[in-house]
Amino acid sequence: MHLRIATRTSNLAIRQSQLVLDVLVVHGHTGDLLPITTRGDQILDRPLSEFGGKGLFTTALDQAVIDGQADLAVHSLKDVPTRQDFLNGPLALAAIPVRAAVEDVLVARGPFALDTLPAGSRVGTSALRRTAQLLAARPDLLPLPIRGNVDTRLAKLRAGEFHALILAAAGLARLAPDLAGLTLTPLPPETFVPAASQGALAVVCRADDHPAFKSVNNQDHAPTRTTVTIERAIAADMGSTCHSAIGVWYDGTTVHAFVGGHAARGLPDIRITAPTREAALQRLHAAGADHPSRHADQ
Repeated sequence: MHLRIATRTSNLAIRQSQLVLDVLVVHGHTGDLLPITTRGDQILDRPLSEFGGKGLFTTALDQAVIDGQADLAVHSLKDVPTRQDFLNGPLALAAIPVRAAVEDVLVARGPFALDTLPAGSRVGTSALRRTAQLLAARPDLLPLPIRGNVDTRLAKLRAGEFHALILAAAGLARLAPDLAGLTLTPLPPETFVPAASQGALAVVCRADDHPAFKSVNNQDHAPTRTTVTIERAIAADMGSTCHSAIGVWYDGTTVHAFVGGHAARGLPDIRITAPTREAALQRLHAAGADHPSRHADQ
């Protein structure tokens, strides 16, 4: 079967889609990548929270599948809105391949880790979740927004615009960019909690396209699907969007969750651990994590 795979145009997105295509080829299929520029890729001078949110990276690809221009679309699962309906909608979540590393990484110029960066260091990140946890650990650092693909961000770091960046370990592993002269420090997910489903991919097809579903469903990794489903359900219940500072990671036995506070409104950061999804939600609600002021105009 020949499959057309919709992908974003960044080097990382194309690499992730190629990983899916490579497995399809091993199983006797052929395919082409269909690069599509999404709304999120077009606007690079403002944070995502100012012009829409996560669906900006996925809607155009999904629409290409719905319209029949593509058979599959490959997303970073953390970019897929947590409330997207794959049970009754036009798309099916055909595969969630085995997850890559979940943690974030501090990438610094010079021999610096998070606890040794000089006070006042400029740290590039546009994620509210990362910003909140960075300031919780080091309130003397200066988080600044940064957009663009991994190579663009690394170029800005090397040019001296930033002293360090926070990036996803999975993206660095998949893309394997030139990191010569830079110091990488993994940030433990127990304390620097990643986004729900960080490190996982999502492969979608039309819900009624059974041949496309069957072609890629053997890439589905059941343990990963179980884990990220728990994480995304908790994040959805907490109102996770690009306007919220929410991290959720399930390590197989324990849920780790972070919800950023709002100092001006007297709302502290919240961190909990719990053995199950239900216990995590109970503890988060009891701590006031679903307070609407946490997720508006952050």
